[in-house]
Amino acid sequence: MLLRSLISTGLLAVSLATLPAVAAPTEATTPHSMEMHHPEGKSAGTAATRAYKTAMTKMHKNMRKPLSGNPDIDFVRQMIPHHQGALDMARTQLRYGHDEKLKKFNKWVIFAQEVEIAGMENWLRRRDNGAAPQGAKDYYGEAMAKMHHDMMMDYTGDADVDYVHGMIAHHQGAVDMARIWLADGSDPDLKRLANNIYSSQTQEIAWLQNWLAANHK
Repeated sequence: MLLRSLISTGLLAVSLATLPAVAAPTEATTPHSMEMHHPEGKSAGTAATRAYKTAMTKMHKNMRKPLSGNPDIDFVRQMIPHHQGALDMARTQLRYGHDEKLKKFNKWVIFAQEVEIAGMENWLRRRDNGAAPQGAKDYYGEAMAKMHHDMMMDYTGDADVDYVHGMIAHHQGAVDMARIWLADGSDPDLKRLANNIYSSQTQEIAWLQNWLAANHK
């Protein structure tokens, strides 16, 4: 009941005021593009890099669910492993990262996305009959392909910086999926969820971009 209440009443909506403060970026430190690439060098062998790559590979694999052709069901089928990817990335930063603002941010991410996963799993159990017709429309394929491409970044070996680069692309994928669902979906419970994902993760992307500009030269 608590999980359902948190989702249905919109109590998971996040405000920038709830996130840890980050120094505002200056013109000199604001990145021109989030499509940054860094030579991997020795970073490919770090424990944090291996953990991030494992999390991303698992998420990408698990998001390749059979398509029902129903925008509601396919949104949830794919959003559950997408959220799980965020949990795995957040836990990696908590284990290997050092920045306390990011650790505080990630404790919020873990709480919020675990609640949403539980709500989505409950929704799916009651509505998904496992249908996967041939030629079913792929509502979210283009958005997911873009996210997967943007997450295939070079690694710096810095667990904090690599987390932020990956999570910006990850969250943008969720925002894009929510935007598509808001255009094509119909379930009223999912409307609340999609609106929350769209608004909260848009704000979190801004916070992460701010962190990156202030902390990574």
